[in-house]
Amino acid sequence: MRSMPKNPIKKAAKDPNAELFEKVKVCIEERIKPFIQMDGGDIEVIELVNGPLDEKGNPLHKVLRIQLHGACVGCSASSFTLQFGVQNAINEEFPDEDIMLEQIGVEE
Repeated sequence: MRSMPKNPIKKAAKDPNAELFEKVKVCIEERIKPFIQMDGGDIEVIELVNGPLDEKGNPLHKVLRIQLHGACVGCSASSFTLQFGVQNAINEEFPDEDIMLEQIGVEE
């Protein structure tokens, strides 16, 4: 009979934002990405994390980190695309979630 190891490996806790992240990613890839690519740019969804916490330790909102590529880098219309394209699509698809965008890094 085999004995159990004394210190079994513990499974990592499941990311509470994982399921929502996948849904948001699909939303952006289906609704926004094709239009950005038509103009020579691209968008990459990096991660969805909890934002700042309230006094009870609950997140005030979630932060979706994205990165723009190609023609979007340095484009004066990229902030318009983020606010009125990406943010509006997220708000429409996920009205019960408070998700803020954060653009990280610049990659051509």
